[in-house]
Amino acid sequence: MTSLKIEMPENHHVKEITLIPKEADVVKVMEKTRNIEEIRQIVSHVSECYDIQHVSYVPKAKICGSRDQVVKEIKKGKDILLADHMTALDLFNDYIGERGALIVASGLHQPNNITTLDLRVNKLGRKGIHYIAALLKKNQTITTLRLGNNSLGVAGAQCMASALKGNHTLENLDLAQNELGDEGVLFISLALKENNTLKTISLSGNDISWKGTQYLGSMLAENKSLTSLDLGRNRIGSDGVQWITKVLKENNTLTSLDVQRNRIGDEGAAFFVSLLEENDFLNALHLQGNFIGPAGAYLLVSVLKKNHTLTMLDLSNNCR
Repeated sequence: MTSLKIEMPENHHVKEITLIPKEADVVKVMEKTRNIEEIRQIVSHVSECYDIQHVSYVPKAKICGSRDQVVKEIKKGKDILLADHMTALDLFNDYIGERGALIVASGLHQPNNITTLDLRVNKLGRKGIHYIAALLKKNQTITTLRLGNNSLGVAGAQCMASALKGNHTLENLDLAQNELGDEGVLFISLALKENNTLKTISLSGNDISWKGTQYLGSMLAENKSLTSLDLGRNRIGSDGVQWITKVLKENNTLTSLDVQRNRIGDEGAAFFVSLLEENDFLNALHLQGNFIGPAGAYLLVSVLKKNHTLTMLDLSNNCR
């Protein structure tokens, strides 16, 4: 493991940035900078050759006791410390960017009581997620993390997958609308084969096809902690449903599945009918907006006479 230590004057004194080399021996680099923007540039440059593992600041920052205070300091490019009474940090739709992600991650590396972190719609991008993923590898308090709509892409998925392998605290993860695609889902699926603490995950709106469901199906065959999976607003189609339902006949932990707006049609509905005839664990199934006709809807409703565990079935917006 490589340590990059950057010293700064007065208000911005970085203590340590720890990195894992992708390839190369242990190297120590010492740099002096004048402002936080230079830190950002150095870390961005170094991240081309290293996976960022940890970023920590000397606590010479203002203690923030409210969301507004936190946002104000971040916008100024200043370091933050969080008051002890804060258990949730909601930065939804604040567009803090990659520099803001660095400041947030640094602040949360200091002792705090944050259990819920909402970073949806913040333009974190591929670099910003490096800082958050590095935080997760060390953090032991955050149980809910919302990262929806941040253009993370496949590289971001790879970062999060690495974090999930080492994190044993996170229970709820939102990765909706992040351009993950099938390749990104592959990284997440492989990580969840090793992670045994995550309970809910949203992969909604990520351009996932039937191929991505193959990876997820393989994961569900091994994962014993996930209880809720959101695949809404993708393009898995009936072929994707076939993969998922086949595995769920053996899975006894998933209780909620959302595949709304995936164009599964009556053929996909038939696969769910077959699943519900055998599965005794699923209690919530979201199928709205899937081009299911009267015939498919009838079969789904009829199977409820045999299935006594499903308590919520949403078939709205399906008339063709």
